[in-house]
Amino acid sequence: MNKTILLVIMALVITSPAAAGDNNHETSRQKQEREINKEYPYQSSIGTRYKYDLSKPSDKIRYEVDPGAQLRDSINPKVQIDRDLGQHGGGSKF
Repeated sequence: MNKTILLVIMALVITSPAAAGDNNHETSRQKQEREINKEYPYQSSIGTRYKYDLSKPSDKIRYEVDPGAQLRDSINPKVQIDRDLGQHGGGSKF
């Protein structure tokens, strides 16, 4: 009987979240993805991430004074594909 109890306790310890490592915490990849989603919250249907949604007047104003965002859009070929599809994000993530 003591062996059975010991085996059950060992099984519980081994399978507990604390023993499993980082189950209670975000992985570094999840953290990185969350930060990217925070900085580039808009995503087109083909997956391009954008800092600004140019259909929103406030985002459009911020985009107009962000030369880095405009430069990224001018050299990212996915931006033109999105615009051809009627999607208008600004400040693409490269």
